[in-house]
Amino acid sequence: MSNQKLYWKCIGNALTVGVVLCISTVCLAQRPKVMTEGWTANMGVLFLQRDNAPNYALLANDSGVATHLGSDFDFQSEAGIEFTLERKLDEWLSQTRYTGMSNWMATQIGSGDATENLIIASNLSQDVGGVGSLINGTDFKSIEFNFQRLGLTKHGHLGLGFRYLKLDDHYQYRESSGGNQDVLDSVASNQLYGFQLTGHADIYSGDSLSVSFDGNAGVYHNEASTQLRQYTTGTGTNHLNLQSSDDDAAFLAELRLAMKYHINPRVSIAAGYQVMWIDGIALGTGQMNDAVITDSGSSPMQGLLSPSLGETLRFNGAFVHMVYTW
Repeated sequence: MSNQKLYWKCIGNALTVGVVLCISTVCLAQRPKVMTEGWTANMGVLFLQRDNAPNYALLANDSGVATHLGSDFDFQSEAGIEFTLERKLDEWLSQTRYTGMSNWMATQIGSGDATENLIIASNLSQDVGGVGSLINGTDFKSIEFNFQRLGLTKHGHLGLGFRYLKLDDHYQYRESSGGNQDVLDSVASNQLYGFQLTGHADIYSGDSLSVSFDGNAGVYHNEASTQLRQYTTGTGTNHLNLQSSDDDAAFLAELRLAMKYHINPRVSIAAGYQVMWIDGIALGTGQMNDAVITDSGSSPMQGLLSPSLGETLRFNGAFVHMVYTW
């Protein structure tokens, strides 16, 4: 996908989610919240699951039959932490939010076919034998600064914010060979930053129980860097070492549905479900194809590597928070 098409795709996604946030704020909310001054600290854990890796063909036998390694990855839910500090003053709400998730890891074991070839691109392959393992790991950290105008609509409030998110994706293949290991290592790092639209709606508000809907979405600038290495442990042999960087637009949307039980006027327990969608990023799996690699004929190979920024990841899962207001 060209940079221009990716840019307009992100713009379209942001406008669509923005309209949904506005409609949800107006239609789902029950009644306006009472505007009072004070602080609220919200800390808890979230359990998110990421979707599977794209089906890139990395192994092929002598007959050219490819095995789509990674297609059977099963990423289990991983725990992360989240902390939010809010300050309500007159008709304004300021919010600082940190989210940290790490170590989504999935492993797949190869067949041990001694005739397999490790395929990186059509002009770059290596004979491998024995049993290999394929590992895919992902982590991200995000910090937000949001400002919302309370009572901006009759049924909820909207606002603007700024977000920085760093997402790393690590894709590695290891093959045992004569006591050493042949390793293919692909790392993609994304740094997203930009402004976003935020929204909040109180669906139900009772004396001890309340239900709310929150969302944010925006088009962000993504500075991506990638590294693709192929080497043999023990011998120090380095077959491939490519590094590069690029930047483009990326889209991110997040929706959260929460139920809060008020233990007393100051302490509450919240639980809910959230989804996150990130588009226009680089993944470790996406760097292994003809579009990004050009053979220079040197050893170790130092060809051209242009990060592929058209990848998409989705996360979903539950969260549990302790809330304190003063």
